[in-house]
Amino acid sequence: MVDIFKEMLEDIFSGQSKKYPLQKKKDTAFELSYWLKELSALGNEAILSETTSKGDNIIVYRQRMDEDGVNIALRSKIFSVEGNESITPSMYLIYKKKYEILEIADIRMEDSDTNRGYGSIFMKAMFLLIERSLIPSNM
Repeated sequence: MVDIFKEMLEDIFSGQSKKYPLQKKKDTAFELSYWLKELSALGNEAILSETTSKGDNIIVYRQRMDEDGVNIALRSKIFSVEGNESITPSMYLIYKKKYEILEIADIRMEDSDTNRGYGSIFMKAMFLLIERSLIPSNM
């Protein structure tokens, strides 16, 4: 029982993300393919997949939160040859159909993830999402 609470507290207060091994050692191509299939199987929509200048692979995907598309969660899966990151950045958006605007409600990122290019990738993913989903087809 003590171990469970210890793990929970470490997860909550760690501030450091942990790395978990890749499915196949040092095979990021296989990992990319695996996560794209896994995310799709869970009902998520992959928006963007890129490799950063630091060598990290990032998949930004839309996690369905509600049926009307008002609340939009963009989450990420980040991995490199060293392994999968346990805590990854995310962006939460609110679509206000009446005004035809998309607001950024929140961006969550660990201190260790700053200056790694993730913010730019999330912004790019947000614009791709807008192009794919929110712009009416008759425009």
